[in-house]
Amino acid sequence: MQTVIPPSPETTNLSQILSLEDDPILLAFHCPNTTIPVWALIRVTFIRTIMSELLYKNTSLTTGPRQRQYKQALQYGLRSLVHNSYHRNDYTSDICLFSSGFGNFTRNSHTFERLVGYFANTYPDKSLIYQGHGDLRWHSNHQFPRVLYAAPSTLYTQVVGRIRLNGAHLRLAAAVLERAAANAFELLGHVVQPRDMAVLKRSLAQQLAAMPFTTDYYAGWFSCRKIRLLLKEDGCFGARSIAILAAAKLAGVATAEYQHGALSAGHDGYNVAPALEHSLEFKRTLPDYLLTWGEWWGEQINMPLRRIVIGNPHFTESTKHISTTKTTRECILILGDGIETELYLDLAKNVAKAANVRGVRVLFRPHPFERLRTERAAIPVGVEVDKNSDIYQSFAVASIVISELSTGLFEAANLVDRVIMWNTQKARFAFPKLPFPSFSSFTELEDMLFQKPNFYSDVEGSSTRSKIWDNNWKLNYKNFVESILLK
Repeated sequence: MQTVIPPSPETTNLSQILSLEDDPILLAFHCPNTTIPVWALIRVTFIRTIMSELLYKNTSLTTGPRQRQYKQALQYGLRSLVHNSYHRNDYTSDICLFSSGFGNFTRNSHTFERLVGYFANTYPDKSLIYQGHGDLRWHSNHQFPRVLYAAPSTLYTQVVGRIRLNGAHLRLAAAVLERAAANAFELLGHVVQPRDMAVLKRSLAQQLAAMPFTTDYYAGWFSCRKIRLLLKEDGCFGARSIAILAAAKLAGVATAEYQHGALSAGHDGYNVAPALEHSLEFKRTLPDYLLTWGEWWGEQINMPLRRIVIGNPHFTESTKHISTTKTTRECILILGDGIETELYLDLAKNVAKAANVRGVRVLFRPHPFERLRTERAAIPVGVEVDKNSDIYQSFAVASIVISELSTGLFEAANLVDRVIMWNTQKARFAFPKLPFPSFSSFTELEDMLFQKPNFYSDVEGSSTRSKIWDNNWKLNYKNFVESILLK
């Protein structure tokens, strides 16, 4: 690789950061006894250490937004273990849907899963939901009852990884990360801090130690339950997903990731350097398919996997009965990003100062990642926390929706009077061409809030709504499933 002048932090884009992985030597490090590139296990976390310094002032993308709740985690894990033990012989299914657990919401005293529940209900006798720990809240009375929990298996495989960790794992992890760090310095002028390097090395070494056991464990798990199709959240993100996907492929299971958030040219989880894009070995770390909400989303990324347009069932079903009558809309809704809560609360405070004197309510809606933190935060005067379990109930009373990168902006575009995007370095990083009217300062936002023109903006000039949201999700999903199960 040739040394280049490091880009300015203010103008750095994802393609420039990805240049550090456009390196055959980096990809030549393989997991022991496999052809899986070690880099795939840590690439997203490593890249986010760089993105954190560039884009986030008050927190880090790699440490996560949630504070550790050890007592709550232990209680959740024990309840999950008891539940799974009770149902250990009950659930065999053609289709297994892995979810994080952050998609749970309550409606009519039932727990619904907005990401995979609709898919599960399409084939209720052939589907099983395997749910992560989410926000550590125990959800009961599931509308779709065939649910097992990932917490016991996740903890088990992580403990085994720590026990099996040895010097060979640490040396391999160090070699990979030192090469990546050297590339980052040469191409970007970025220095990985010693504390970050130590955490990355330990994490990667533990994943290397756990991978053989985790792969064997889940291969048996899939075979025992006679799974034929795996749909997994975050399947393209590498890390611990790789062992699960490898296990599925060993067991002869077709694999897919379902879209769960906005895809963009600046999303590190779905865009790679040319060396990875054309690598068969890297491709083996990915799901076979990516199920998108519409054609537009798949056009934003270059991940080397097959894209299948399905639609967003929760969006489609939830918006069928939302009234577009403007007389009931009376508030400004600000959507949090799950990471920089204080920054968004400060924005909400400034909006409230201008809006409350005009009799307009201001609601702050926390991202699922930050709900617990928001409960302990000091909420500014004049700002209400939106506690609706379903975001579409909030859209129904909003006249304006404001956020930075939230998928909710795209959902709101056809449901509210105005959608306004916060024009920040993060927003420009994710979307080089901003898809909505935007503001850079509060003065600009205040001018926009109380103007009356129609602020509706088609995404990137797309002429039809169906290119973003395909409404035929059930037919599309059935066609996809049958193409797999009838082979």
